[in-house]
Amino acid sequence: MSDPMKDLPHIREAIAIYHDGHRHPKHDKLMLSGLYALAADAPAPPGEELAGKWPEVWPNTASPGVYLIFDGGLNLLYVGKAQNQLGYRLSAHFQGGKTAPACRIVEQWSQRPAYVATVPFPESSWFEALALEGYLIEKLDPPDNKIGKPS
Repeated sequence: MSDPMKDLPHIREAIAIYHDGHRHPKHDKLMLSGLYALAADAPAPPGEELAGKWPEVWPNTASPGVYLIFDGGLNLLYVGKAQNQLGYRLSAHFQGGKTAPACRIVEQWSQRPAYVATVPFPESSWFEALALEGYLIEKLDPPDNKIGKPS
């Protein structure tokens, strides 16, 4: 069952609160991408758009930023960051051949990952991804984040 405090509208709100309270007002708003399905045959969740499906290119693949990993019920599992390219970092978690109907999940997760979303930063602001990652881990408490959790 989905935790209403970790659903996509709440996550978008947490990103907006972070932007408004911790970034210079002249910076562009931070935006959560559409969901990327980790299986080629995965449908878009109700009310959501897909940013892509496996094996298409990851959303914001060449940008530094933050990524969020969800299970099939859109429960948030993990928040991570990429200081260089989101696509390279996500490929460390999920791999596979281009003809596979779904990517190979490299690590152990509390639930099977099904979707990914990203928040890109300009290359000159890559360091901001560290702060947003920490903020989201503290506010959303994803079950598969082990480091950076509030004590």
